Amino acid sequence: MTFSAEQYSRHESVPGWNQKELKKKSAVIIGSDKIADFILADLAAIGCGSVKRLGFNNVLPYEKLNPDTEVIVEQRPGSLESLSHAEYFCDGADIVVEATTNVSSKRLAAKAAKSKGIPYISASAGKESFSIICNRHLSENQYSHSEIGAHGGLLNGIVAAACVIDEIRKYWMPRPNEKPRESMRFEGIREKEDLGIRVLQVGAGAIGTTTALALAMMKANLTIIDYDLVESSNLTRQFLFYDMIGYPKADALSQKLSRFSKVEARNEKITRGCDLRGFDVVLSCVDNHLARFALHEAAVKQGIPLINGGSSLFAGSTMMYVPKKTACLDCQSNYTLSNSLVEKKPEKRICLANFSHYMPFHAHSSDIL
Repeated sequence: MTFSAEQYSRHESVPGWNQKELKKKSAVIIGSDKIADFILADLAAIGCGSVKRLGFNNVLPYEKLNPDTEVIVEQRPGSLESLSHAEYFCDGADIVVEATTNVSSKRLAAKAAKSKGIPYISASAGKESFSIICNRHLSENQYSHSEIGAHGGLLNGIVAAACVIDEIRKYWMPRPNEKPRESMRFEGIREKEDLGIRVLQVGAGAIGTTTALALAMMKANLTIIDYDLVESSNLTRQFLFYDMIGYPKADALSQKLSRFSKVEARNEKITRGCDLRGFDVVLSCVDNHLARFALHEAAVKQGIPLINGGSSLFAGSTMMYVPKKTACLDCQSNYTLSNSLVEKKPEKRICLANFSHYMPFHAHSSDIL
């Protein structure tokens, strides 16, 4: 069985994307941390021809995610031990990604990639930051990863993995005048291993799959609402649903996450007047303004923190509403939500109806957690 052309249609709409060429590509990933887990999952989901990993697989059955991708795993500690080992493991690859926090392994991978003329990406993710270095011929003295020696992070690993995938795309399928970044660094996500909070997530699609997985792995008390069914075209972005076509998304996601945490599923639509009480925070991972407005209206009226996420072909964004600390999402978006309603507009802007003083637009996750 192979994926159909329809299943890759979303990717084919990206300028410069070439699925047939991607099918011919081979990637090597070195590492056992979460960043390596998600790089592997993403490469398999989008249809990379083959992916070889040095490290323990501890999150997903990667070989089942996409029948078009050959996944080979050397189940052993995810660090290179010698130059000969590095040269052997990297042989035949079209890109090498070293995703550990081990500087010796990074030097060996860089030397092996340079000797074979293979593009090389060095990435590390800790619990407070991540960094990525991209260079075709890195020398062993060009490392600036502050995460060296640190324990691997989950949230930083997920975000870093997505950035690595886009850098790989720039090597393999660049748009005009585009080339990989030399380096990038991000800090500010301070991870907690056990959230212990009640989270309502509405939406179990491309964004919701990843957020729910992260929340379940952090032991949040999670409830997922979605009324859609899994379709084959979802699989390249919603990699947990590889064997759940036709199932309700909320049920399917709950089932897949059960190994990490108990997750409640609700197969229903969100409408105006919904009750969000009983939750510490709500995540809006929906794909339409009507549901997004319904959540934001209820969150403001009921005093529940709300985080909204959305994405398009070239960008993604988040907005956060924290009662008595920020403006509502409608004000933050210059009334995009209320102006997009087909039905009768609200008689009053929600912020103006509830607050008589200025609220700042932005907040930090620590305002909720």
